[in-house]
Amino acid sequence: MQSKSIFYIPLSIIIAKEVEILFLIMGWEFTSALDSNGFISNFIEWFGVLYGILLPLILVRAWEQLDAIDREFDREADAARILYKDLQFLSTLPGKVGDMGRDITQLLHNYVFYVKNNYKFEIKQSGDTVRVDGDKILEDLRVKFNGLLNPEIKQTSVSELLIGELFERLNDLTDSRGDRISLASQRLFENLRTIALFTSIVFLVPFYFAGLTSFYLLDLILILSVTFLVIYIYMIIEDLDEPFEGVRKITDESWRHLLEEMDNVQNEKEENTVTSGSPSSTQTRPKRKMSQ
Repeated sequence: MQSKSIFYIPLSIIIAKEVEILFLIMGWEFTSALDSNGFISNFIEWFGVLYGILLPLILVRAWEQLDAIDREFDREADAARILYKDLQFLSTLPGKVGDMGRDITQLLHNYVFYVKNNYKFEIKQSGDTVRVDGDKILEDLRVKFNGLLNPEIKQTSVSELLIGELFERLNDLTDSRGDRISLASQRLFENLRTIALFTSIVFLVPFYFAGLTSFYLLDLILILSVTFLVIYIYMIIEDLDEPFEGVRKITDESWRHLLEEMDNVQNEKEENTVTSGSPSSTQTRPKRKMSQ
């Protein structure tokens, strides 16, 4: 959602021109008194140097921040995918190990489904309610993992090595979640956004009082071009500062593909179970529903 602060730029131009008209009515031609627009033209040139340095720095900072959030979001999805692959092998083991593997896989599925539908709200500014729900699922996962440390479960060298890797993958997932929420909660400092808005106004308004050329139509085209460019750059900054909204938002494509993969694998297993079951069985088991 675009911030309403973008409208302050055209509003400031309108107000400045209204003030100019008011001064003209009162007989004060302040623009002609400024050394035939010499001061205004010099101000545009001098201030343009500062503006040309400051605004790109803010733009690059917003872009780097969005890129970091995007990488961490995909990294968390990759960690969940690798953990799921390991759990698939754990689920094939006989006895209690396989049963626990299937229970943990279901919990991981719940977590992936939860993140896909709630990642936009898992930020510090939105409060703790949404984040706590996701943390609770990971905590339940860790409790299930602790059950794998039972001596009765760790009876083979194969399962013991696999359990060690599973804990490592779970830690990666937990770390990625924390980093993703921390980065997604970051925004440009409010004073930086205020500075970007203020400098854009200060840079732009003098153009409407300076004669750039001797042709009015060319002046108008140049001034409008600069106006649209300044507004567009500021809109990009505000858009980049909202990672999950706007045109350049982060998508949940990696999580959507992971969830589809998990559902397809589970559905295939259930179909194979029904196929290999008793011939007298005429009922078809319903496909698994995604749980929230």
